[in-house]
Amino acid sequence: DTNTNRGVFVRPLLEDMVGNVRPALLILSGAVALVLLIACANVANLLLARAAVRSREIGIRAALGASRLLIVRQLLAESFLLALIGGAAGLVLAWWVADLLATFGPRDVPRLADVRINLGVCAFTFGLTILSTFIFGLVPALQVSRPNVNESLQQGAKGSTGGLHYRLR
Repeated sequence: DTNTNRGVFVRPLLEDMVGNVRPALLILSGAVALVLLIACANVANLLLARAAVRSREIGIRAALGASRLLIVRQLLAESFLLALIGGAAGLVLAWWVADLLATFGPRDVPRLADVRINLGVCAFTFGLTILSTFIFGLVPALQVSRPNVNESLQQGAKGSTGGLHYRLR
């Protein structure tokens, strides 16, 4: 009898925390994913161009007996080193930006002052760095790891392939 005409409205905690900002956060996440995809594609093109310039070196390595696996492994190791440096620089930049957002950011975004770079963010960043390096570094490494040794060695010291095949890429 004492609880007649009383009710409770239950709402998920996530909805309560982000409220009406959720669509903006989803759009921001999509934009970040697109920027990451564009950056990865650009770096893959730069790695492919760099490897094409190094075609003579790769041809010499193949002529001296280096297997395709060893050449791919070397090119992937260089890509991983570049990606880890970029991932670390991105984390440092994110740490600074998070502090700036907490200080100067808009006050109507819920829990903006609580945004911090923690171990989970670092693990996600380096996991994504390794995954994207493997995906976008493997394709250029496989592309240039099967050089035409005779053609590569006849190029002299000019260091470029000069062919239409690489210009189109």
